[in-house]
Amino acid sequence: MGRPPVDIVEITMGYLTVDRVKMNTIRVLDCSSQTTPNIFYKFHPNGTLEEGINQCWISRTGTCPGGIGAEYITYDLGRYLAIRSVSMRIPSDGPLSVRAFHLETCVSPRELDTSCNDLLIPSPAPAASAEEDSERQIQQEEKKNDNRQLHSKENTSQSEQPPKPTHEEANENLKDRIKHWKWYRVSQDFKMLRGPTSSHPIQEFIVRPPTVARFLRVVCTENMQGQQNGLHDSIGFWEIRFR
Repeated sequence: MGRPPVDIVEITMGYLTVDRVKMNTIRVLDCSSQTTPNIFYKFHPNGTLEEGINQCWISRTGTCPGGIGAEYITYDLGRYLAIRSVSMRIPSDGPLSVRAFHLETCVSPRELDTSCNDLLIPSPAPAASAEEDSERQIQQEEKKNDNRQLHSKENTSQSEQPPKPTHEEANENLKDRIKHWKWYRVSQDFKMLRGPTSSHPIQEFIVRPPTVARFLRVVCTENMQGQQNGLHDSIGFWEIRFR
């Protein structure tokens, strides 16, 4: 058996290729908590998607007693993408800065059965007989008639249809659904290192092995100085990047 034609190879590889992350398509879905805003910062998790140090996220006071906790931000990548690395920016002098974190993803009940369907190449259907062709044509005509009747009913009762959910309502529905999904770890513990005083280093970590996910949680488990001072009982960071 010779090599398959180039176009078949390219088509097959297209089914097996997963796109890389584009940061401008990512959104924050939810977070475990956030602290009260002040005149300088909102401390909203959306700020972690902004480059630089103009905004940041910090969890609610008391969520990391002794500097230890499991505070998180959930990100929606929009579709399944390959995650090969994660980068985080922190203030080196910040006692609440993340020292340790890891990544988690989830699988919904529906995705357990359908997440790989788009990777399957359908087998060619067997040739149909003349009688089967005739029966199929009759069924198609009946289906067309049924569709015409259905559209007619829809047009007459269009005013009775409930309005489509707004973007905000759809987002809230998704937030509620993912609470019931199974979350599991897809990375090792990443340890942040403090940089020079008054610096804001961004550190990149390789995800081994790379993971494919749509929803990602950045779970922050330890801050810089909470174990030395009990008053430092929350956690946060400036910026996150996925690649």
